Formats: sequence, structure tokens, C-alpha cells
Amino acid sequence: MNKVYACIDGRATTAAVIDWAAWAAQRLPAPLELLHVLERSPELPNVGDYTGAIGLGAQEVLLQQLSALDEQRSKLAQQAGRDMLEAASLRAQNAGLPVPATHMRHGELVDTLLELEPELRLCVLGANHRASGPRKLHLDHHVESVIRALQRPVLVVQQLEMQRLTRGCVKGHGTIVFNRYGAQHSLHAVRLDQRHHRS
Repeated sequence: MNKVYACIDGRATTAAVIDWAAWAAQRLPAPLELLHVLERSPELPNVGDYTGAIGLGAQEVLLQQLSALDEQRSKLAQQAGRDMLEAASLRAQNAGLPVPATHMRHGELVDTLLELEPELRLCVLGANHRASGPRKLHLDHHVESVIRALQRPVLVVQQLEMQRLTRGCVKGHGTIVFNRYGAQHSLHAVRLDQRHHRS
């Protein structure tokens, strides 16, 4: 239970997730690892039996084309994931960390993190919805599911960039640490101060 995992997906908060994870890894201190999960693609639609309407053999051809498209999409997603992890690794190294381990998994993010939970000290991931007020948060399904499932601290990044003000000092807006306490699955949220100084 000593690793910081940065969960990246290529969305707008990805760079900030890497920066905050690198910052946390240096502060704890703990090794940083990068995780990208390729979630399962939706199943191919049920074409049904329309041979009489679309012509003899057309149904089989259509299924073959759909299968080929799905395979191509999978290959592109894997290449994009490798490129993303490589870029994230370089960003973490530029922040002063050693080369982080990278992981690309297939499946669901929550299931993957539950498998990694025994070695997890902090999970960092990005939120796609901002707070509408100081006490009201609108979290996407993935973030809420992770918070409820894990029994480890989760750092949710909401801003697009972590601003470095001075040496050993950073500024963040809307970044929140969630922990899970008790059998009732209650959520406890602590808003980070806007400025954090290295001790």
C-alpha cells in the first residue's frame, strides 16, 4: 500500500491529473504509476434477419464490416493509449520523478482499481463536472463509483492545470480529496487549501 496511481483517459483534466499525482508522490513520498483503462466496447448491434429486404448475403457482409470496424477501433484505442502513457511518463519525469511504471488494462476502471487496491496509497483521477456551488458537487459516474468502491484516499482533479506559484508552492481550484469511512459508505470530503507548501 505505497503507490500513487494517476488514472488518465485523455480528457481535458489529464495533464492536471499527472501534475497532481506527481506532486503527491513527491510529498508522501511514494512511487508514481500511470494507469489507462480501455473499457469494453459496446456490443455490435443486432442486425436481425433482413436478407429479404437488403438482398441475399448482404446481412453477412454487413456483420463482417461491423466486426472489421470494431477491430480497427480497438487497435486505434490501444495505440492511442500507449501514446498517452508515454506522454504522461515524460510529463512526470519533467516534474522531477523517476520513470514511472505504466499500465494499460482492459475492462472497467473500478474493477481495475479494486484489483490494485492492496498496493494503492492514493488514487488520482479527473472529474468532468465542476461544482455548481461550494457545497454541491456533480460528479460523473466513474468518479462516484471509484469513491464508493475504494477504501483508499481518492484525489479528484477538477481544474485543467495545476499552477505552480513559487518553489514548493502550488495552487489548485476545485481539487478535492475524498475518503471512504465506515460501513455505511459515507463520503467525507476535504477541500484542499488553495496553496500547499512543502514541509
